[in-house]
Amino acid sequence: MKIQELLLEGALTIPPADTDYFVRNVSNERLAMYFQKAIDTVNAALDADEIINPEYQSIKGTINRAFEETIGNVFNKPFLHAGAWESLPADVYEQLDYLHPELHTIGSVEKKLAKIKSKHPGVDIVKEFVLHAKPIAAAMAYLKTKVVKKVRAKVEKEEQESKYREKIASHDDVKLIRETLTQITKDVYAEALKANKKWLRVKAENVIKTCSENPKDSKMRLFARDPFGYHIAYLIIDYHMTVLPNYLTLLDKEAKKMTDEMMEHFITKNTSKLAEIVAKKDNMQTVKLINASTSRGTVEGTMAFEFNDGSSFTVNNKVVMSYSKYNTPFYRYPTTFHNVKMPDGSTMSQPSEERMLDIFTA
Repeated sequence: MKIQELLLEGALTIPPADTDYFVRNVSNERLAMYFQKAIDTVNAALDADEIINPEYQSIKGTINRAFEETIGNVFNKPFLHAGAWESLPADVYEQLDYLHPELHTIGSVEKKLAKIKSKHPGVDIVKEFVLHAKPIAAAMAYLKTKVVKKVRAKVEKEEQESKYREKIASHDDVKLIRETLTQITKDVYAEALKANKKWLRVKAENVIKTCSENPKDSKMRLFARDPFGYHIAYLIIDYHMTVLPNYLTLLDKEAKKMTDEMMEHFITKNTSKLAEIVAKKDNMQTVKLINASTSRGTVEGTMAFEFNDGSSFTVNNKVVMSYSKYNTPFYRYPTTFHNVKMPDGSTMSQPSEERMLDIFTA
């Protein structure tokens, strides 16, 4: 049955009998399980009228393995192995000698069968194989025209989220938050840059010492457990394991890059944390910068918010450079809320981002 016929019948799924045939005839239990899951995915994709390419390719591989193992079990082994082929009629042997059918060759197997005039049980077995394989091959051929980069539901969700973020980002109160956070970074930038330059020079001294003590070794091996150390070594040590003459300039440039990145992360991440709260509240009166400070790898600021309904809170925002167990640097963005006053004058205990969004904005 062709996929067009299935469409006309309103039954665009792989019939259970076809699935059961292959599950029953593959000897590998794991492959049988994967094949069943693959067909379930095919049916779901047919229903959705779309499939992502990695999923399609994975399914295709599983089905082809099931086809090959099935034909091996039902035809190749009983009719070709151990000299059994000698008893086959000439036209049967000529057309069906060691078949290795795949999704795209089911049609050619059917053509081979049409050329056979002899009556033989092996021919009937291959015909049965083709009968059950054709709907699967037709469905996969149809889905090949429905391959997408992302499923429609995910695309729609991303579009909705994008519109929501754009709406929040354009809110006047959110713009004021970003301006205040930007002011924090301006107030501490020089101090943060100075601290990062100092820290990088100390790190570089250790890297230079390690390389000078192991001139015949490789940077990759020396810093296998220190990714950031390797980054610095790659930056200032040449392939002869000697220090580049302009290494201080390179370190200062790297410090500026780190500082700029840290400041941008601080603004963007903390804006996103506060944006939904103030946009949902939609009656902010003022936002004031209380203080701003920095130390090596940290930027911190405290802001006070007041709203027209009498509610208020202060928030402490940070960006902190931390290190994984593999010594890889990454940023954390701890945010804490304090002195949260509700419109009725009551205070909120244990304020969290979730409670601020659900309760404070209610």
